[in-house]
Amino acid sequence: MALQRLTSALVDWFGLTLKKALYGLSMEDIRKVYPGSPDSVLVIKEAKRGCGFGGGTFKYDPLDTTSPDDGIFVFVTQEGHRWKRLGSNSCIDVSWFGVRDGDDIAPTLNYISDYIC
Repeated sequence: MALQRLTSALVDWFGLTLKKALYGLSMEDIRKVYPGSPDSVLVIKEAKRGCGFGGGTFKYDPLDTTSPDDGIFVFVTQEGHRWKRLGSNSCIDVSWFGVRDGDDIAPTLNYISDYIC
């Protein structure tokens, strides 16, 4: 099972030390991942299983208990822990949603506009 494939690593990412990396995960899995420690960082490989792109890097914020899950910058686990996207500078990239050149991006843009408005 992908969630059980946990490995230790020491990798510098956005100035952080990555102590645990989960491999084989997609954005569909992020809400199932328990942070484990206050300095946990996730590197998600792909937006949707098998698409090979998208995803992102997320840091657990142990001090935040109130930010809503927006499916873009903040993801809340089943236990109420918050994973926050790193390195986006508040810009939204449609590849995070598994959209590639030539795809119909209307559903993604509708989702993003609901977030913005």
